Amino acid sequence: MNLIVINASPRKKGNTAELCKNVAEGAEDNGANVKYIDLYTYDFKGCMSCFACHLKKNSEN
Repeated sequence: MNLIVINASPRKKGNTAELCKNVAEGAEDNGANVKYIDLYTYDFKGCMSCFACHLKKNSEN
């Protein structure tokens, strides 16, 4: 079995991160292939609610 554990919390040592790590560890102990991803280690930009996508969509019609 493959499992991807995604931590989206900004606190790398917070409660959510600890819970995610415990789930990953438990799954590995039971034979799962686990990949742990900490989203806040990646440099990406999310939606800023600028509505540019809506303006572009409306100008095409």
